[in-house]
Amino acid sequence: MEEIYYSDYFSVEFDKDSECALLVWKKYEAMDNFRTPLMKACDMIRKHQSDVLIIDRTINPNVADKDKKWVSTVFVSALKKSGCKKIIIVGEKKDFDLSSYPYDVLKKKFDIEFAESSDLALASLTPENKMSVKEALDYMGLPHDATPYVIDEKFWQMSKNIRAAGGDDYEAKLDELSEVYDIASGRKISRDKALAAHNRKKKYFGKTADEWKTHFSYSWFKYLLILLGVFVAGSLIYNMFIKPRIDCGIVSVGHFACDGKYYEQLLLEEMGFKNAYVNTADVVVPNDEGQMSAAYAEQSADSMLVSKPNILITDSKTTPYYFSACADMTNTYEMLRENLVENKFDKLVPVYLSEREFYYMIMTYEYESGYGEAFTSADLAQYNPEQIMIGIMVEDPEYMGAMGYDCYWLEDDEIRLVFSVYTESINAADSDKILLKIFNDTL
Repeated sequence: MEEIYYSDYFSVEFDKDSECALLVWKKYEAMDNFRTPLMKACDMIRKHQSDVLIIDRTINPNVADKDKKWVSTVFVSALKKSGCKKIIIVGEKKDFDLSSYPYDVLKKKFDIEFAESSDLALASLTPENKMSVKEALDYMGLPHDATPYVIDEKFWQMSKNIRAAGGDDYEAKLDELSEVYDIASGRKISRDKALAAHNRKKKYFGKTADEWKTHFSYSWFKYLLILLGVFVAGSLIYNMFIKPRIDCGIVSVGHFACDGKYYEQLLLEEMGFKNAYVNTADVVVPNDEGQMSAAYAEQSADSMLVSKPNILITDSKTTPYYFSACADMTNTYEMLRENLVENKFDKLVPVYLSEREFYYMIMTYEYESGYGEAFTSADLAQYNPEQIMIGIMVEDPEYMGAMGYDCYWLEDDEIRLVFSVYTESINAADSDKILLKIFNDTL
């Protein structure tokens, strides 16, 4: 034994030959006299880089509930961190009940084996004695100073003779000769020395520096994927929990393109909002030009509205189809009348539509598209016929291009830009301020 601790209650020893820690109970006493030996066993395994603990429970101590809980919450974790992988329990067979303490706790984390005595447990871990180099050379009929070349030639000759002789056991004889040759040639000694040197090297998470170098040369792409996953997760966490909440937004929906830089600069730099949402969706509404939306364009537009933008900007052909997304602009229009100079206000034209007109338009489209009898069977009387102001259109035909919009309608000379307050905007007062600022700056 290389390292030994004794007390009236236990002994803890490290056996060099079997490379394991042996814990033997003499008698049980709660708390420190119970916990100390277990932690010393952990320390021995860690210090000697072992992976086996033998626990001799021949006395079968009746452990108190507090100590059992401590084993589950503290000792098992400490033993796992020490590097232990296998536990051999020594005791009487009648006590080997895997559903009872301590086996029920330990089997969740370690390989559990059993032995009838400490000697048998140690013997199961101690390798059998192998012959010496001299004995191996004697077996091969060679002098003790034989050179590697002579040993190789003798091995080749002996293996050839075994194959020529044949017999049912010739493979077993070849295996035996190979083991002897391994010892005689010094290859086994070299491997043992290399293993000992490896065990002496400093380990980083169970591997030497050279092993980690080799590991990364083959597995670098896996870590790249892990880093990418961490980056994506971090980005999600930032955007969901850390990044300031969206406090304003302008969404453009129509058959056009717009980079939105003007709106971002307006909201963040000029008006002082913290986190602006600006986006554009190229949506083609039913039309006589035969143009079609890109895949999922309408779904993309709907998802943008989930952000509850302040302003919804459409082209004049698209506006009626977003009737339900537009708030009544009457008060906003009056506010603009009071705050804009006359020559700017005169360029603004109210856009009106009633709920009944909206549903009539939708049902007509569905009927003409063959979606059913919705148009003929629907009762339009249930919808409000009163027209409301759903947007404010800028009459200037050059305005759309000046605002950075690239219109895709073929009849683009007839298309105008329409501004609406979104019906569920983040803040209605901010919506009016944003719209006033846009018209003051750009008309």
